[in-house]
Amino acid sequence: MNTNTTIPCDVYSLVVSEAISNKSLDCSKKLRKEPFPANAPNHLKNYFSTYDLILEAVSEYKTSDPAPLKNVASLSIETSSIWTCPLGKHILIAVTPLGNYDAHKTWLNTTVQGYKIEGLSTEKDKAVNIGKWLSPFWVFGDDYIKEFRIDAEGCGVRDEGDPLTNLNALVRVYRKDDYELYFKIPPFKKIKRSRAGSVDAKGNKVISQSESLERGGQMQSESSSVRTVNKKEHTDYTTETLGAKDGAGYTTLSESSGKKKNNDYVAESEKYQEGRGSVTVNDSTDEGEEFLFELERQDEIKPTVSLKRNGSEVNFTKAINDIVNLQYTLMQAWNDIKEWVPKIGWSAELEISLMVGTVSGKWGYRVGNLHGPRFVAVERYVDIFFNMDVVTYKASVMFGVDFGSFDVLDWFGVGKTEIILKVEGSISGGASVSDTIKTNGQQGFTGNDSEVKGNSSVDLFVQGRVMVVGYGYEAKGGVTGGLKFEGKLTADFDNPPAVDGKFFFEETKIYARFYDAVEGERSKQYERIVFKRKNIWTGKIPNTSQNT
Repeated sequence: MNTNTTIPCDVYSLVVSEAISNKSLDCSKKLRKEPFPANAPNHLKNYFSTYDLILEAVSEYKTSDPAPLKNVASLSIETSSIWTCPLGKHILIAVTPLGNYDAHKTWLNTTVQGYKIEGLSTEKDKAVNIGKWLSPFWVFGDDYIKEFRIDAEGCGVRDEGDPLTNLNALVRVYRKDDYELYFKIPPFKKIKRSRAGSVDAKGNKVISQSESLERGGQMQSESSSVRTVNKKEHTDYTTETLGAKDGAGYTTLSESSGKKKNNDYVAESEKYQEGRGSVTVNDSTDEGEEFLFELERQDEIKPTVSLKRNGSEVNFTKAINDIVNLQYTLMQAWNDIKEWVPKIGWSAELEISLMVGTVSGKWGYRVGNLHGPRFVAVERYVDIFFNMDVVTYKASVMFGVDFGSFDVLDWFGVGKTEIILKVEGSISGGASVSDTIKTNGQQGFTGNDSEVKGNSSVDLFVQGRVMVVGYGYEAKGGVTGGLKFEGKLTADFDNPPAVDGKFFFEETKIYARFYDAVEGERSKQYERIVFKRKNIWTGKIPNTSQNT
């Protein structure tokens, strides 16, 4: 007999339980024919027309940590039947994976106990210290969920009542990803660049450039190039200094070469010092030339950092480095600043610090309080607090500018004369954020679009003295505009928290009035636009890519 149509054999009930969450669901009729529960979460509603029961669970998965898994989802499947199958085929319990993981398994006339399902593991989970901020640990997508169909089957024959033949359930297993993050970053990265020109009483014209990089209050790199020129004494030589970490210590090399009083001049020195480690690189220029500095080596920083996954520490130092290694961006911004600085006896210096402050919070999956007779739901949760200066900067400048435009010369009543004004002071500012990014169950994020508040202060003063046809005029003025950062702190289930922002110059003007201290005559205010609003950088912090 291949089929049974007369002797009672049918599935009567199905019970599915999970031990870690201590949740259980049961049914004794085909609930899939009924409307979905009123309190069902959105992500499960489409399943209720196919399955009688839906149980979601969390389970640990294999990573680079060699420790054995402790919290692995453990299923129990129980059935009851009407009589005994005359064919010896029922009651049949089948567990079928709905993806390329695990194996199809069946049991006959028994209760399934302790059926283990590990979370879905990928090769990326086995990598160590891979950087890229929180992206490797921000795994909320459906690609990381295992799904299994559970079937309990009988012949579908009863003496009375409608036969069932089959009761089923869907089990969805999420990765047990409970992360705890805390880091506090001091102003460990500061970049300074300066160039200057001067002439001393002996006629030595000195042109210098220097650059340094600090982390954690310790010098990480410094370089300098100084050129001394005195045409009368036939002197023209350059001194370059370069330092580098050397084992446990630090080595500094200095070399001078050129002409000194019409004689070939060469000087060398080498100094080794043990102490706090640093990395030094060199860049050098001759007068009128520019060499873009590139830092080829980046040491890992060691601020206060803790990232735990399911209670175990994860190496996060390289990911923190990804936040601050925006070297290209900072240098491009610096070069743009120098584009508008006239080269009339000028000097300029820029200081920038990134991501100073505290970030702390938790995120992951958990079996929540949302459940009903037909379902148990897992919820995604995020609760991260940011209290951070995203960027702070200060540009100190001093230079001369030729202010002799047509309308200014017309006020003086002359056709052509040189009107050089001195601009000195600083442009400073920054952008900060203090907010919490969190979720409300499966419904999504609350407060996930927080403004990063920027500020800018321009303290540049313009002054000078102009001699025209024997009369002296004082000039006073200032600068409007400056450098600014604006952005928003954003996050969603596909993208970890990051600042989406832009660095730009506002329209920048130099203005001045001219005064005759003797006659009391005063000009109107004259203005000159240095440049209109100009974008320097647009992108995400942290991010390994940027657009300029």
